[in-house]
Amino acid sequence: MHKNKYWLFFLSCFVGVSLYYGAQTSIALFDYFRFNQKTIGKVEEVVILKDGYNSYSIDVSYSFMFKGKKIEKQERLNEVFFNPWSTELKKKNLLNSTLIVFLSKASSKDETLSKLSVYFPTKLCVYSLALLFTTIYLFFLGRRINSSQEN
Repeated sequence: MHKNKYWLFFLSCFVGVSLYYGAQTSIALFDYFRFNQKTIGKVEEVVILKDGYNSYSIDVSYSFMFKGKKIEKQERLNEVFFNPWSTELKKKNLLNSTLIVFLSKASSKDETLSKLSVYFPTKLCVYSLALLFTTIYLFFLGRRINSSQEN
């Protein structure tokens, strides 16, 4: 391998970044494939919470059927509201609607209302593949330069 300590340091930093993005991609892909079933949920209760001076969030209590059993859950929505009027409007809309609940076929404990958890992590996959191929390229480039310096 290369004897230049700066090159080895650069390559090891690059490998570290590649491993970090690879781990992030693996976690995101696991979450994507974990939520493999959809069902309809019914909103039971909506509670408005004041988080700060001008920020509000919403807790939703809902129920859905899973394997013949009625499951009741509560989840805080990812949305942040900056005035009480928009929060009240969202509450009114939620009470008059049904929800799509994304869940795992294996367990009713793994469920979410957030569509963000269900989207395929395309960006992370592209970054991870680009970093992987660049790492392989840099590794072979270092070997090539090292072998040409020895001759």
